[in-house]
Amino acid sequence: ALGYKAGESIVAGVQNTFIGSLSGVTNDYNNTVAIGYNAKVDANNKIRIGNDGITVIEGQVSWSNPSDKRLKENIVYTENLGLDFITHLKTVSYNYIADKAKIRYDGLLHKM
Repeated sequence: ALGYKAGESIVAGVQNTFIGSLSGVTNDYNNTVAIGYNAKVDANNKIRIGNDGITVIEGQVSWSNPSDKRLKENIVYTENLGLDFITHLKTVSYNYIADKAKIRYDGLLHKM
């Protein structure tokens, strides 16, 4: 914990990191990170950047997320999920490259 009263709210949680005045958790959670003034984590295994007053989080490069087309394979474009308001997107069936079980998901991708 680094900052005025950072981590003060935790009693029994472990493996947590708090940076910023009053940063912490809303209960005794484990493996959390809270960064920024009054940033509060409300679940195990979660990272919170900023408090409820933050409206934008930016960086020099884009944040990655599991919806990224580059993390999927066996993508099959389908018409199953076609909704009128998303006609500019393609509905797809896919699995994540890192998923050894190869669970199939349905979703949307921008066709490039």
